[in-house]
Amino acid sequence: MSLRTQFTLLLTLFVLLAVVFATTVMRKAALTPLQAELTRSRIHHTFRIADQLRSGKSLEEVRARGHLEISLLDNSPASPSGLGQSSEWSRRQIRGKSLLVRDSNPPATAMRMRRKWLLVEEHRETVGAPLLPLLAIGGFMLLVGVVWSGYAITRPLKNTQEALSRVSQGDFSQPLPETGGAELEEVA
Repeated sequence: MSLRTQFTLLLTLFVLLAVVFATTVMRKAALTPLQAELTRSRIHHTFRIADQLRSGKSLEEVRARGHLEISLLDNSPASPSGLGQSSEWSRRQIRGKSLLVRDSNPPATAMRMRRKWLLVEEHRETVGAPLLPLLAIGGFMLLVGVVWSGYAITRPLKNTQEALSRVSQGDFSQPLPETGGAELEEVA
């Protein structure tokens, strides 16, 4: 394996490790606390909407004022038997009320009100685009940039090596390249 290929692979490995490290730090430092705060905010909105409905406001009035999808359901959005580990709904006890919380797409909160279930969801437009295609495109662009950088950095060394190989075979007509860093310019 050539020095050029080894250098490119090593550079790719370092960049990949840096991206994995940065992703891990970002998830721990920013995304997890942000997700928890968004869940608390949705729960707060659910209590506020329930209070408005109890005070006599119509569902249409409450819907018109907010950015959330609000529904009244006859049945629980999650069956009681479906609240185990594999379910997307989790049960939380807040202010003496039992709530159902879904953090998956789209995030939602449900609360039992007298005979109906109040379901509060994010608008599908506000949830955002899937992240996987964006990460794939960004990862591909990063890989292309790393490979190009590796070749750009090692190209002067390869040109010098080829010129010296021709000189060692007796072809003195081939000039050594005079670019590529102080060390290579000194050899030329």
